[in-house]
Amino acid sequence: MALTELQKRKFKAAFDSQDVDGSGVLTDRDFDGFLAQIQRGIPVSGRLISSLHSQWYEIQSKADLNGDGEVTLEEWYQYLDDVIHDEDRFNRQIVKTIQTLLNSLDADGDGEITNDEYLIFSRSVGVGRGDALTAFEKLDSNGKLLCI
Repeated sequence: MALTELQKRKFKAAFDSQDVDGSGVLTDRDFDGFLAQIQRGIPVSGRLISSLHSQWYEIQSKADLNGDGEVTLEEWYQYLDDVIHDEDRFNRQIVKTIQTLLNSLDADGDGEITNDEYLIFSRSVGVGRGDALTAFEKLDSNGKLLCI
C-alpha cells in the first residue's frame, strides 16, 4: 500500500528530526547524534538505549536497500510503509520503542507524563514549543499522558 500524504508529512518530520547533520540521509552518525539529543532532555535508561539501538539496526537492515550505510527519505518511506502494514513488526519495533520512551519521559516516576516533562523532551529533539504543545494537547485528555 502507498503512504498517504499525511503519513508522508509526519514520517518526513520524524526523518528530519533524526537527520542530525542535515545531510538528507540517515547514518550511524545521525543515530549517535539523535541519541545524544535525547540524553540531553531526559535520563536515558539502558532499556531505552537498547530499544533505540534495536530499532536503528532494524531500520538499517530493512530500509538501506542498496547497503551503502545510508537510509534515504524514499528508503525510509518504504520501510515505514512495510512496518505499518505488518502488525507484528509494528508492535515489536514502533510500539515497544514508544512505550520505553514514554516511561523515560516520566521524570518523577508517577506513571504520568506532564506537559512540562513532554516539553523538556521535545526541546531536546528540536521540536518547537508551539508544535510540542499542540501535539501534547492532541494526545492528552486531562493535562497528563499515562505511561503504558
